[in-house]
Amino acid sequence: MDVLRHRLVVPLVDAGGVVGFTGRRLSDENPAVPKWVNTATTGLYRKGEHLLGLAQQADQLTAGRGRVVLVEGAVDAIAVNLAGHIDVAAGGTQLTAAHAGQLREAAAATGGPAACRPGRRGGSPR
Repeated sequence: MDVLRHRLVVPLVDAGGVVGFTGRRLSDENPAVPKWVNTATTGLYRKGEHLLGLAQQADQLTAGRGRVVLVEGAVDAIAVNLAGHIDVAAGGTQLTAAHAGQLREAAAATGGPAACRPGRRGGSPR
């Protein structure tokens, strides 16, 4: 996967295991290079249907512990998890109806979700 060269790579996991990867460029020297690159759509991975972190948090969700926090991406999800919350992340700034349905189900046992999303349009720089 040459497209992930020179990137911080995070696996995308669902209940069955790794379904793809996302990678952030390590250098901001060339802004023409996309900041994030995701695995292409496959039979296992569809960006608009996959919530990052959901599979890893299944035990916590089932036990009704913590609070589901919706964030933008993989690094945000890792940071929120380290702070002790149950995290899920849409793989980018677009939140789809499929994401919302999964979030509703995941948050039902924990008293409802919280959202921490960027106040910008998808694809725009930070």
